[in-house]
Amino acid sequence: MKRIFRRRRSDVPEEEPPPVVTACEPHEFDAAHESLHDPASSVRVTGATHMGRLAREFPETRQKCVNAMCAYLRTPPSKALITASAKTRKPAPRTYTWHHGEDLVRAQLVTELRGVLAAYARDTSEGTLSGTVDLDLTGALLPPGINFVGVMFPGKTKFTGAIFTGDTYMQRSTFVGKTAFAGAEFHGKVDFRRCLFHAQADFKEVNFFAHSNVEAAHFEEASFAGLASFAGASFKGVAVFRKCAFTNAAFTSSQFLSQSTFEHARFTKKVNFSEIAFGGRAQFTHTEFAGQADFTGTSFTHEADFSHAHFLKKSTFARVRFATKANFDNTVFTARSGAGGEEPDDSELLGVLRKSSQLPEPPGVVVPARTIGRRDVRWKRSTR
Repeated sequence: MKRIFRRRRSDVPEEEPPPVVTACEPHEFDAAHESLHDPASSVRVTGATHMGRLAREFPETRQKCVNAMCAYLRTPPSKALITASAKTRKPAPRTYTWHHGEDLVRAQLVTELRGVLAAYARDTSEGTLSGTVDLDLTGALLPPGINFVGVMFPGKTKFTGAIFTGDTYMQRSTFVGKTAFAGAEFHGKVDFRRCLFHAQADFKEVNFFAHSNVEAAHFEEASFAGLASFAGASFKGVAVFRKCAFTNAAFTSSQFLSQSTFEHARFTKKVNFSEIAFGGRAQFTHTEFAGQADFTGTSFTHEADFSHAHFLKKSTFARVRFATKANFDNTVFTARSGAGGEEPDDSELLGVLRKSSQLPEPPGVVVPARTIGRRDVRWKRSTR
């Protein structure tokens, strides 16, 4: 009987597994979208949660759901949902007051977007998904406490003109595609420590409004593989670019109203520091400039520390102004072999220092590691 039973069971064909559903039903998306625009904030929070679940579970609908969530964040809330102090035409620090739970709705949407990006990274690592996910948060109004720590942004990421109303945390995040923060406003501390930017990173005319004696804009150990542009950016608090790795970088016409540090940073190719106003202490200690460095027209109103910096190619210091102390102790100016046979040239900088009454006339031979002149300028010309 056992043998017969086994034969009969073996004769029964096995059922095929049900097909994998990769797209949600249209009515599910419509229901989530309708809830997301309900007058009641509690219903909108539920709609955000539902939309995030659809994006995580159905890869083919993922981008559509992400677009819907981003569109909500891009929509300016009505005056009944938020009020902002110190409204001006020009960017200025503002205090945002949220009403009727609108901050909870937007915070939930940001949480769902983070979950969607995590789901994408998981599916990609398992080899079950191809393609990418783009985020368009142009002009978005974002609540305090934005948390994208350790997130991978796989596609194009746009925060152009976005307003971050509080502290923002993005440390250890990876930006695979082009990233745009141009014209964004950060009204709290921002943390980009150890971030990886694999393509162009656009921070032009970004306003960092946080006033703090600690790191208000923190980019320590961030790596920029493409062009990193901070042209026209304004840093009202402490700006930290310590140990950053840049390829091409531009800080043209930016403003550092407090202390800034680029110590131990490395610029592989050209960097532009022209027409910058350093309103606080500027640190470039142990900084390596492997490409051309342009400081044309830059002013230092407080101490500028270039001690132990290394300029591997010819650099420009035309019209630079040092208002107080300038430290060039153990600074190295050199030129790589094959760079047109040019010799190390620091005469332009010597002229600037002499014009600022920080070197005696004539300059003659500069004594290493010695205080020279009336402004405590430390200088060492190296032939290394």
